[in-house]
Amino acid sequence: MANIENSVSERYRRKRNAVREIDAPSLLNISKNLTVEDYNALRRKLEINVQLGHNNFRSQGNEKYKSPRNFVSILAAHGDANREKVKKLFATQYEFKWRTETGHPDQFSFYGFCQDLKNVGGENVMTYDTRKAHVISRLYHAQEKLHKIRHLTHRQLCPPVYVRTAVDKRWTWKKWICNRDRSVFEVTDGETDINWITNVPLRNYITKYSVQNDHRAIFPNRGNHLYWAVLEEDDYEENQSMHAAHGNNFGITQVYVGKAMNGIKNRWVANTTSHCKKMELSRNVMYNMMNYNQNTLEGQQLVDLRFLLHKADTHHQERQERDRCGLFIMGRQGYGDEENVERRNIEGIRLQLKRNVWNLTPTNMKFGMNR
Repeated sequence: MANIENSVSERYRRKRNAVREIDAPSLLNISKNLTVEDYNALRRKLEINVQLGHNNFRSQGNEKYKSPRNFVSILAAHGDANREKVKKLFATQYEFKWRTETGHPDQFSFYGFCQDLKNVGGENVMTYDTRKAHVISRLYHAQEKLHKIRHLTHRQLCPPVYVRTAVDKRWTWKKWICNRDRSVFEVTDGETDINWITNVPLRNYITKYSVQNDHRAIFPNRGNHLYWAVLEEDDYEENQSMHAAHGNNFGITQVYVGKAMNGIKNRWVANTTSHCKKMELSRNVMYNMMNYNQNTLEGQQLVDLRFLLHKADTHHQERQERDRCGLFIMGRQGYGDEENVERRNIEGIRLQLKRNVWNLTPTNMKFGMNR
């Protein structure tokens, strides 16, 4: 079965690359020694009409320009390091022929890019729009992985729901998985844990405040829920300064806060505009894309794109890697205060870290996926 799947994937890859070769746009070459002409071509791509002269351009020389990250110091030096220009750079990066084996840009850390830019005096570009632009480009890198999960239904794309349950007078975790044929969550056998959440204070907070199973079989399929979608980031390896400052893996665990007035089932796996239907649509668009066009996914939410990327990256890995995400029911909705409950969570959750109190804010792109 694996050999057949690999053969199909290889045929798909060859066909896709052949079509790209025929239909590819004229690529701008990134030379080994970046010239003012190269950089002016980049500026035109970023819709900057003013041209730089040779006297005010300094290239580092003999650099391996393999991705937009290699431009950080030059962007900042010439005032091109603002949010809109960075978003545009991420969107047009496949229109350059980079100094890589394939000519495509290497993958690079979004957090590392933002930190590098900050270190050389550039603008803070760690925003919702720039992060989403980067995730879309990562999905394009992951096309072959997306092709391998093309058979999954939108229900199978859904992350599990973790629910606290009393077993023999003690609390444990149960994991609920969406049925592949029906939009209903079903509890799996045995106990589980949420130790995959590396942010220990956050994990403790979830354990303490998540809604407990009320022993009804329909749980978590009923309505009126505030939920957190939690995911372990895999693109965070270079933003180490915050780890050192807080003594914990704070930014690696990402949180999205949402309300499910008609229930998790309706919000995530319904057949209309649910999160997983949007994930399915994004997968189908992206794995068929021959030449990069970020605009086709511009209307999608970061949380859906990020969970899709996680599914593509981990579906064929060991279970402990696949399970580094989940949905947690953190409160009740209804009674006229649903907007306030959701907003309070989005504006910041107070976490106790030893003697200090720290606010996790899901609109901060270091920690969250809300805009």
